Amino acid sequence: MTEVNCAHCGGTGTILLKGSFGNKLRMARKAYGLTLAQAAGSMGFTLGPLYQMETREDYNPTLNTLKAVAAFYDIPISELIEGE
Repeated sequence: MTEVNCAHCGGTGTILLKGSFGNKLRMARKAYGLTLAQAAGSMGFTLGPLYQMETREDYNPTLNTLKAVAAFYDIPISELIEGE
C-alpha cells in the first residue's frame, strides 16, 4: 500500500499499487484524479512518453524519467519497478 498525498490536487489517501509498471502508473494517476494529458503536462512531459510508459510493457524509461514520475506521485522508484 502506498499513502498518496497529492500536492498537485490536494487529495490524500492510500492506494494499492499492483501489476506491471504501467499499471502502477495508471493507478497512481487515477488516484490523483488526473487525465493522462494533465499528468504529462504537470510532469513536463509530452503525452507520448507517459502514454507509452502506461501501455507498453517493453518501454524502458530513463532513470531521470523514473525519478520525475516517482517524485511527482511521491512513490519510491523501487515500488514502481518491483513486481507484484
